[in-house]
Amino acid sequence: MVDTLLESSEKAYLPKVASQTNHGHTTAAWVTVSVVMIGLVVGRLLRVLGLGQTESSRPARGSTESGSDIDPSSKEQP
Repeated sequence: MVDTLLESSEKAYLPKVASQTNHGHTTAAWVTVSVVMIGLVVGRLLRVLGLGQTESSRPARGSTESGSDIDPSSKEQP
């Protein structure tokens, strides 16, 4: 009975050998993580050195000053 049940069930077509998993163990992954980490450090360093965006040029947290709420009818027509 069990043999008949197994034979009549759907066949699975799987590869004979499963492919190797390299999640995070490739050169590309290590380079990407390194670039991101170096970018975070360099960005902070440049900001400390005064080469970043000034406090007055950044909109305050929670403000709606994004430019998306500009009334299109207020634009000058050429």
